[in-house]
Amino acid sequence: MLDDHGPRIGLRHDLRGRFNLDTRWRFILLISLFNFLLIIIVLLTLRNQEIVFEIQTIQQEIHQAVEILATAQAEVVKVVYITATPSPTVQAVATATHTPTPTEVVPSPAT
Repeated sequence: MLDDHGPRIGLRHDLRGRFNLDTRWRFILLISLFNFLLIIIVLLTLRNQEIVFEIQTIQQEIHQAVEILATAQAEVVKVVYITATPSPTVQAVATATHTPTPTEVVPSPAT
């Protein structure tokens, strides 16, 4: 065995001399550290769940907006021109015309 009776030089010896912690206080410090780390993990998990919930809420709002846009309906108007001629028998001609969408040019009626 190596018998070293010289002065101890090292960080562990310096810290042990400064704090002078016995085994009871070291155990309490160790348990406190683990509890602190456990609390941090729980808080980060809760925050992660809040973020996931916010993302799901935003995705639902986007899905609803897409459904509203996909099922939007335009009002359709059908224009019917009726031409009647004076004669002893009644005659009427009805012609349906195409109703332009807002992107189409409206044709002028032929006179």
